[in-house]
Amino acid sequence: MTANDAFNEGNIFGKANVGTAKSKISTTTASDANTGVPHYTTTDPASSYYMGGTGSLTAPATSGVTGCRSTAGTADPDPHTHGKCEGVRMLMNDPGKKNVMFPLNSTTDPLVVKRNMVSGDAETYLGSLIVSGGYAGCAEKTVKDPDKYQTETCNQYLTAGEESCNEILTVTVTTSESCVPGTWYGGFRLPFPIQQVDIFCDMNRADGMIRLRFTPYELHGVCSVGYLDVPKAPFTVSDKVQYGVTGHTCDTDGCWDEYGYLNYEVVTINHWKGSCTVKNFIGYEPGYIQGCSGDTCSYTFRAIDWRWGNQAVATAGFTPPKTIVTETDFWDNQCTALEARLP
Repeated sequence: MTANDAFNEGNIFGKANVGTAKSKISTTTASDANTGVPHYTTTDPASSYYMGGTGSLTAPATSGVTGCRSTAGTADPDPHTHGKCEGVRMLMNDPGKKNVMFPLNSTTDPLVVKRNMVSGDAETYLGSLIVSGGYAGCAEKTVKDPDKYQTETCNQYLTAGEESCNEILTVTVTTSESCVPGTWYGGFRLPFPIQQVDIFCDMNRADGMIRLRFTPYELHGVCSVGYLDVPKAPFTVSDKVQYGVTGHTCDTDGCWDEYGYLNYEVVTINHWKGSCTVKNFIGYEPGYIQGCSGDTCSYTFRAIDWRWGNQAVATAGFTPPKTIVTETDFWDNQCTALEARLP
């Protein structure tokens, strides 16, 4: 507020409280300041702090501040103490207010300007007191200034920046074969008329077929081996009724036929090699899903001997020829040091 506003506010406050102030003054003893006016004496109790003008106010001032700050305003013993301590508390709780409410400009403040003029030209202002040495108040004296405290701050922080690192994945792929290419494997047995079923190892065959070899046992003659190409893709066969031989051809390599019986779907066995006195026929059995799924192939066959009509149904299950791919992963993490710095 302006000086005029401050005066008006103080004037209003004084008029409103003048009655309270008057009631504290004893009119019968008002001429005696020691008794008539509360908290007033002819000798200021603080005068002893000055020690004739050479003392330090630091200790009593600190004691006074500590006394006010160590108690709450509600615990002040009287309004006089409360008023003084409230001012102390306000300034100490918010030191910034002191500079705002009581600004001191060392270049313009009258007291500071006058002090500087006297100290800069003492003879002009003190005259003969200095020349004659008759001023007893001027004497050399060694004094110690009280400690000065200053709060300093610093900041510690991380500087943002960009750093990079690599996490490298090394993938090693190796291949192997599930069987020896160009050879037969398996050895599955079908019951009487006994047949051994072998699989030809050819994982690069492009027509989607697998070649099976059938070798009969415990039959008359030397009808030694027959071949059948079966599809990998799953399929089923339907029932079919046929009686007798629909086609039968023999040559120096042996015999091959299309042949059918009740509930039997005809297939062609190429080349029963050798002289067959009891010829064999192989067909898919209806009602089964034939073919391969994943790493398993399953075919259900019916075997028939042509001479006596013995029949048997059995399933041959096996792993198809395939190339096995093995992947080995290796991570080279080069970011361990940077990751450790993350919060």
